[in-house]
Amino acid sequence: MKNFLAGILFCVLALNGFAQDEYVDSLKREMSNAHDTSVMSICWKIADFYSSSDNELFDNYMDTLLFYSKKYSSGYWEAKAYRSKGLIKYRLGDYSSAVNYYGKAETLAKKLSNPELLYKVYNDLGMVCCELHDFKNSRKYYDMAIDNIKNIDDDAYAITLVNIANLYYDTEEYDKIFALYDSALNITEDTNTRIAILNNKACLQYFNGDIEDAKTTYDKLLSMLDTKVDVYIYTSVLNSMSSIYIREGEYDKAIEYLNEVDSICHANKFDDILMKLYSTYHELYIKIGDFEQAHDYMECLSST
Repeated sequence: MKNFLAGILFCVLALNGFAQDEYVDSLKREMSNAHDTSVMSICWKIADFYSSSDNELFDNYMDTLLFYSKKYSSGYWEAKAYRSKGLIKYRLGDYSSAVNYYGKAETLAKKLSNPELLYKVYNDLGMVCCELHDFKNSRKYYDMAIDNIKNIDDDAYAITLVNIANLYYDTEEYDKIFALYDSALNITEDTNTRIAILNNKACLQYFNGDIEDAKTTYDKLLSMLDTKVDVYIYTSVLNSMSSIYIREGEYDKAIEYLNEVDSICHANKFDDILMKLYSTYHELYIKIGDFEQAHDYMECLSST
């Protein structure tokens, strides 16, 4: 029965992969038969398919998009291609090249008077400057991003507020962060964005020693989460909650959460959370006074 169920799981996963392959293959066939401006939107869809999985193919299709955007004199698609190439360079840590591409995208977006494109470029430039610890210019670009998007897209506006909060985390201006998180939560209705904000907020509350506030935020976060929404964040939150219960002396509750984290980590190969889990188990058994168990989990941590 176990092997039979595994076979069913393999078939489901394989069919999903085949469906994705067929989707992108159909787009490639469509693109090869396109002889007008529609080729650019098709090229963008193919590039988007690879955007999170294959940087090289993503870059190749952006080069193709640049070729067609210039052939058909489309400043819009040319700007999107340059912005995407900037994103690729940003991911690779080549910040000077990223800034160069973002600058080309900005010039075109200004000519087009396209606030959505300008928002993305300025938000991206803010992130580059933050990576370079140029916090003054980072904040300047984030403010320019907000000026272009605040009356158009609430979710994008909220994301930039979170980026500003991250900037203040880097500069250790913690008192300014919570107000930005709360503003972002009041703006966006997007579930994934709200989950990310609440997770950041709870982590910072715990870091600051505001344990009751952190517990309240984690409880709210858990009410929005399950293994079908975001299993990684769900597991991370359970591990963090277990640390709070250890701190409060509620060891049975902590063990209940830790056992669930253990099960999920091994099923999903969340090695980074697994290391935190072993550390939390070690902390728990030190508190309980079971030093043999604590030693065993320290051994697990050392061998992970």
